Amino acid sequence: MTLTIRDLHFAYAGDDILRGVTFDIPTGCLAAILGENGSGKTTLLKTINRLLRPRIGTVLIDDDAVDDMSGRQIARRVGYMPQRQEAAHCTVFDAVLLGRKARDGGRTRDADVEKVEEVLRLVHLGPLAMRPTCELSGGELQKVILARALAQEPKVLLLDEPINHLDPVNQIEVMSLLHAVTRDLGIASLVVTHNLNNALRFADRFILLRQGRLLAAGGREIITPETIRDAFHIDATIGRVGGATVVVPTLHGTRPHQHLAESGHFREHTHEVDDHVYDHRHNCEQPQRD
Repeated sequence: MTLTIRDLHFAYAGDDILRGVTFDIPTGCLAAILGENGSGKTTLLKTINRLLRPRIGTVLIDDDAVDDMSGRQIARRVGYMPQRQEAAHCTVFDAVLLGRKARDGGRTRDADVEKVEEVLRLVHLGPLAMRPTCELSGGELQKVILARALAQEPKVLLLDEPINHLDPVNQIEVMSLLHAVTRDLGIASLVVTHNLNNALRFADRFILLRQGRLLAAGGREIITPETIRDAFHIDATIGRVGGATVVVPTLHGTRPHQHLAESGHFREHTHEVDDHVYDHRHNCEQPQRD
């Protein structure tokens, strides 16, 4: 199974957001979508899921055009985890069962119950099946939302910043889980994230966007200081620490920024920047006039 994106264009009120994006994601591949804010990452996920209709371009799943599918057919092929979402106020089991309703609707069957139990075991939530979602930690809640998407038995999984607001331990656990289920279930997964190091640690492929255009697509070899500079307008050092590839951003050059004067007022300055925080305290009071 392959997710195929061809020449995708989308515009809001005449403003181009996606501009000719093209790439493929094969079965068993976890792909990280990277780019600065406003580069079109969330819009890309929504056009793949047909929450937004592209102006031009095609999205194919197994050579079948998403644009020709009904809402129910899309729900059977695509699991979507939006950026802002909360689990329903019910038990963990019932929250995941909603994924089966999105796929098939109708009454709950024995097969639905079995699938929910299977997915809960897969994401290590079996012991919490009867716990109210309001009693879960942030990491546990993210796993419930992921499990609900997996209960749809999708061929494509779309996740918009699934580790946002999670502590480092839960970030690693959720990304590791995503990589494992993508491989073991034989699906294609796309995850939007701003965490370059977690992306490098767990993703198989990378999609870099800049102002709605595809900057680069491929494996780890495309993550270079040059592509990071092009995508994020920062310099970076890439190295190995503890067996993992890491990116260390650096800020160099002349940039305007604010200094906080002793009086509490901000003053705009422009000078060489070298890894310091822009809004930091300096003794930059204006000299007293006689």
